[in-house]
Amino acid sequence: RTSSSTVFNPWRDTDPLNDASPAAPQHRLSHLTRYLEERRNRAHWILIAEAPGYQGAKFSGCAMTSERRLLEDAGSQNAAPTQRFFSGKKFRTSGTLLSNGRQNPAGALEPTATMVWNTMLGLGHSHDFVLWNAFAWHPHHPLGPLTNRTPTDAELESG
Repeated sequence: RTSSSTVFNPWRDTDPLNDASPAAPQHRLSHLTRYLEERRNRAHWILIAEAPGYQGAKFSGCAMTSERRLLEDAGSQNAAPTQRFFSGKKFRTSGTLLSNGRQNPAGALEPTATMVWNTMLGLGHSHDFVLWNAFAWHPHHPLGPLTNRTPTDAELESG
């Protein structure tokens, strides 16, 4: 999909004000590729939301998934890594200070994503479901990339 001034493609576009590095799109694409590949021929359910939000897939690369939860899943000095989201390295793509002035020391956190993951994990193993968006790219207001807006009818028809 071609990006516009109000649509951000997290797997191709760089957000110079909020991404931690120019490699952020490649990291997000790596996250999405591993997430989908590990669920191919295994997932029984798909949960489809409207569109990525600026606190979720814009930075994690995966629908309804918080970057912070990915990073916690990767383990730390006090916790062993798990494979809840997907195996392998998880990358931070957001900067520590966002363009809206918010401090972001532990990575972007999407509250809805946390609730969705907790609910879905209660129903089965993490690889039994796929989370996706009806409009796969992040629609935002002209005010800036750290906003959310409803996709237009034309955007939803495009995928």
